[in-house]
Amino acid sequence: MPHLAQSPGSPQGPTPTPGRDAPTARPQGRFMETSLPTPASGRDAPTARPRGRFVETSLPTRKTLPHGRPFFPESPFFITIHAAARNRNVLALPELAPRLWDEWLTYASLGRCFPALFLVMPDHVHGFFTFPQSEVMQDVVSAWKRITARRYGVNWQRDFFDHRIRNDEERQKKADYILTNPVRKGLVAIPESWPYVWRAKP
Repeated sequence: MPHLAQSPGSPQGPTPTPGRDAPTARPQGRFMETSLPTPASGRDAPTARPRGRFVETSLPTRKTLPHGRPFFPESPFFITIHAAARNRNVLALPELAPRLWDEWLTYASLGRCFPALFLVMPDHVHGFFTFPQSEVMQDVVSAWKRITARRYGVNWQRDFFDHRIRNDEERQKKADYILTNPVRKGLVAIPESWPYVWRAKP
């Protein structure tokens, strides 16, 4: 290991000896000067790539969370799906909104999902859905988005939001959030006045 001169005013100390306690690097400006071992191969290979006297590391990348097969098939999921056009009324239309609900009923008749509550806002939809263990939630939602896009010309955003409802208290809070959404947006005075909401018949 090369000898690194101490800066003026720094305390003198013993010369480091090789081994576990010997320092392998000291900062130089914005980089780290280090003695690089020969990269190992296989599982234990380091992720850093040597570039001369410096180490270049790769920054973490953002990953998309999967919407896989539910681990709790009896639990409902709170789902939000946004249209690509934001802050415009492209969904809460009398000729479109009921058809969006009808498509969910078609999937329910096939046993692919069980919608309990569905509300259409001007640029997004909310709902409670339960999925059988044989289905992958993302596959069902993606299929619904494709068929409504093809039949009714709806342009959806690429992904969607989901949250598993864990108990009755949370279910009630999410239901209140869904039903009062038109009131919070100033579209109606009371939740009962909003026409684009459906509940599954018991």
